[in-house]
Amino acid sequence: MKINGFYNTKTNEVIKFLNPLLPFYPMVDMKIYVRIYRVQGEVLVAACDEELLGKTFREGELKLEVKERFYKGELREVEELESLLEKATIANLTGERCVRKAIELGYVDEKRVLYVQSIPHAQMAKLL
Repeated sequence: MKINGFYNTKTNEVIKFLNPLLPFYPMVDMKIYVRIYRVQGEVLVAACDEELLGKTFREGELKLEVKERFYKGELREVEELESLLEKATIANLTGERCVRKAIELGYVDEKRVLYVQSIPHAQMAKLL
């Protein structure tokens, strides 16, 4: 049986992957790394699913590096992303949980998500 999602024990629901080609990996109770940068009035939130940290993905001409020096900050629950994105002027998001949450909250358009080796990546900028 092929599973294109994961079961959330907190909400008792099955959540489908953004990309049905993404291989299943256990995601229950997994966290995200979040690092916040404040530069010249901008607030950049860099967030990635914890299991992606330090990995590189390639597909054709595309290369997605989930570098520790950029993403590795605090390990947090994905639900905390909402309050962080409210304050962010820019966001760089990598992984199923981070990107899905940003889509659910209306910060990212699902049609604008980039996939590299089935890993979703999205960027957001608020125009003030």
